[in-house]
Amino acid sequence: VKKYYEDNEDEFHKPEEIRCRHILMRAPPDASPEKIKSILKQFDFMMGKYKEDVTFETLTRVYSEDYKTRADGGDLGYFSRGTMAPEFEDAAFNLKVGEVSKVVKTSYGYHLIKLEDKRPPHEETLEQASSKIKEKLLNKTAKTKAEEKAKEIYDSVYDAETLIEASKKYNIALQESGFFTMREEIKGL
Repeated sequence: VKKYYEDNEDEFHKPEEIRCRHILMRAPPDASPEKIKSILKQFDFMMGKYKEDVTFETLTRVYSEDYKTRADGGDLGYFSRGTMAPEFEDAAFNLKVGEVSKVVKTSYGYHLIKLEDKRPPHEETLEQASSKIKEKLLNKTAKTKAEEKAKEIYDSVYDAETLIEASKKYNIALQESGFFTMREEIKGL
């Protein structure tokens, strides 16, 4: 773990990250002025409700058209620059924690963004990274062993006189599928 950490130091340099929520109202790039006006009116209505103590999360669950984040109150999790649309990032990275943006236009439509948290650039310590490194190394080892075993079994089947002989060597039960076409699903697999 320590050697991996030392050999891959760049992996543990973390840039500034922010965590946001957003409300999306979809609009194509060529949306009519009436459609845009309607969206902006909806955002004005939402901000009025927000000022009346309706939470941003509640507004998102009711109004957002981002169906992937809607159930989570629009939570986008933590992200760094270069992840989101440039207009979205510019607005989000310039907010103060707890602040809600003005309406932001992107290729997806129109957004309201609320900044939940900011993490400054930092170095992940060996202690912080060790469980991720262990998991990564174990997965790599398991994958390598599985590939080696699969190749061994493949070679054994290829070199065997019969498939029955190869199946006995690895204690693998043979099953008969019956006839099937190339596009047909094989039942039981």
